[in-house]
Amino acid sequence: MITDYYEISEVIGSGGFSEVRKGKNIKTKEIVAIKIIEKKKHPEKIDNVKREIEVMRKLDHKNIICLENVFEEEGHDGKIYMVLEYVGGGELFDRIIDRGNYSEKDAAFAVRQIIEAVAYLHSKGIAHRDLKPENLLCTGPNNEIIKVADFGLSKEFATESLETMVGTPDYVAPEVLRNKGYTNAVDIWSIGVITYVLLCGSPPFYGSEEKEVYLKILAADFKYFSPDWDTISNEAKNFIGCLLVLSPTRRPTAAQCLEDAPWLKLTDNHNQNLSQALSENMKRHTKQRRKNRKK
Repeated sequence: MITDYYEISEVIGSGGFSEVRKGKNIKTKEIVAIKIIEKKKHPEKIDNVKREIEVMRKLDHKNIICLENVFEEEGHDGKIYMVLEYVGGGELFDRIIDRGNYSEKDAAFAVRQIIEAVAYLHSKGIAHRDLKPENLLCTGPNNEIIKVADFGLSKEFATESLETMVGTPDYVAPEVLRNKGYTNAVDIWSIGVITYVLLCGSPPFYGSEEKEVYLKILAADFKYFSPDWDTISNEAKNFIGCLLVLSPTRRPTAAQCLEDAPWLKLTDNHNQNLSQALSENMKRHTKQRRKNRKK
């Protein structure tokens, strides 16, 4: 039983078919996060949960949340407990909003960590398929370390075809919307969208309804609007432009980004604060996304 090894306390998060509680290892006193899935309530999700567990057991990287243990109660009425590394800093976008002052160099440092995690995943033959703000968590003394989380939609592209329509509006790649099969390059597109939002606070593809957003994604129709982008470097714009291209084969791999992208190696010359509007833009974007999540 999990209670022989861990104390389980308050709820610290919830998803569509699970809740996450804070826990403590009885022997070591280590604080953990425990994701709990009730099999009876969500029988259709159990295969996905077990695939997530299988994927996470293969991962060991400083920028990826760690699966420490798994417990499964027997029977249809039982529960599955995923014991995860506790990441107490919350979501990346929330921490940026809280900080107030934030530079292009800070954004590049965050994006580099995300790409390092994705390069590792891809080297293991795994596509994340759902990179988005709520799956980017912060930890460390100053919440400077990024951890990629939530592998519920991840898949091993080396052995399985990627065809299912998955992902999140605003961050989903155009080839997913076309529903004709795709590759791990969908993760690179999502990083491009995340980078754009990190630099101005708003998404590159927007509209009054989901259909309008999708049409812009399918056309890769985005711009760098003034005044938000006036002081942002050409290296940043070139980096985003390389990632947000319609042809997946024209996007660089995560490994190539780490090797070749000048923007990921920014110096103190790019340490000036970004637009004052960034925090307010990001606050609006985050609020709207959370509202959509509850629908």
